[in-house]
Amino acid sequence: MKPRPCVPICKPPAPCGESFLVHRILGMGKLCRRSCRYTFPLENIPCGMEAPFTLQHIAVQHSPMYDLLPCRMNGSVRLQVKIPVVLTLCGQCGRTFCLNTCLEEEVLLRLHCQDQDTCKAQPYIAASVHLACNGSPCSPCECSALLDVSIDAYLLAPCIMGTAHPSPRCDDRPWYPQPHCCK
Repeated sequence: MKPRPCVPICKPPAPCGESFLVHRILGMGKLCRRSCRYTFPLENIPCGMEAPFTLQHIAVQHSPMYDLLPCRMNGSVRLQVKIPVVLTLCGQCGRTFCLNTCLEEEVLLRLHCQDQDTCKAQPYIAASVHLACNGSPCSPCECSALLDVSIDAYLLAPCIMGTAHPSPRCDDRPWYPQPHCCK
């Protein structure tokens, strides 16, 4: 496959116009898993909760974390993504409790251009996690459930944009003719 030609998107700051900072997308990647089995260890179970447990709900707690991994493919960046999730479990007596854990996946970001400078780029990751089937039974040591996981990852770099011409000054003249006063 022939690599696409790289066209510089950013312009240098304009000398006399307005300039502003935007993020340019250098690369992107997507991971979509439907009805995949994930297993979470059950640690720090509150006292008084009796097994067997049932997983009732899972939710993403806050922004995913990432680690850069070595990648052999030119024009790609590989990320190890850790998604912090909250598990809502129900005990044998019907009482619910929450546990915090992490779900881990790898995402491959493909760069738009092979010769892009990625030293100032930062990944942005958005993730969603949902139960594929409700009421997954769990053992006292671990919880295994079918989940739908979706991860969108972008490699963003800051870019200065601006106009080459200054904005026009406001004209103080009225828009409509002024009425003449008759005396």
